[in-house]
Amino acid sequence: MPEWVNQASGAFAESAAGFILIFAFPVLISFLIYLAERWVTSWMIRTGGVKLVWVTAWLGTPVHESAHALMCFIFRCSVKEIRFFIPDPESSVLGYVRYSYQKWNPFHWIGRWMIGLAPLVAGASVLAAILFFTGAFGSDFPVFPVSQTETESLKEIALRHFSLIHSIWHQIGRQVFSPGFFSSPLNWVWLYTASAIAMHMAPSVADLKGTVFGWILLFILYSGYVLAGAAVGLPEVNTGWLLSVSLYVTGIMTAALFFSGLNLGFWFFLLNLLHRLKTGYWLFSRNH
Repeated sequence: MPEWVNQASGAFAESAAGFILIFAFPVLISFLIYLAERWVTSWMIRTGGVKLVWVTAWLGTPVHESAHALMCFIFRCSVKEIRFFIPDPESSVLGYVRYSYQKWNPFHWIGRWMIGLAPLVAGASVLAAILFFTGAFGSDFPVFPVSQTETESLKEIALRHFSLIHSIWHQIGRQVFSPGFFSSPLNWVWLYTASAIAMHMAPSVADLKGTVFGWILLFILYSGYVLAGAAVGLPEVNTGWLLSVSLYVTGIMTAALFFSGLNLGFWFFLLNLLHRLKTGYWLFSRNH
């Protein structure tokens, strides 16, 4: 087998592993946020009907739909109709953005990728802003990390992400569960705001379907970048910029995951009590 084939296949395998690992942490965290949202929504509907979801949707849904609309504007996808909050008890629809796009336009592939994932990034960014403005994040909070070296091994990439996740959860947890935190009415307000946004920041199934071609195009571009570097004899290609993006997204998504978990625990406790008072059974009772 020609040497260039071996080099190309090795570079491709390395690029695929790096691409997957770099995006694995944001994607996994996003999936956990999605699960938390689905669980809480189903518990609310079982306990008090779909209207109970509106307790948080009136605030979280406009943020969600605004993110979709903004990306439509940036990527020139024509917006047909926007409803920031229009709850429908029959269909369970809370809001929507209807837009058109060119099916075979690669620019719109990336656009749909951004449109589909925008609520996650927007919601997490709003949460990070809330935490900064309320002082829950210190001035040295590592939510905007950058890659310290031009190239890093797969092990270093994984360790950087794990270290960032641990640091963020430790600092937020220390602030939220500190003595006297809940004695301030303002903290209750921003905690509710954070929970409402976290409750409705996950993309819908339709949103995720629209990201498929974007993921494919990103992988092709990334692989081409790495293969081009190998073809001209570069031992390693600088992908530090992509790692910096991944660390930034992981940072704000980790903060969002904290509030999704807090939201999950709060509603699990409250809805179980309401369900018990209403039906005489716990929410997950076998006798229900």
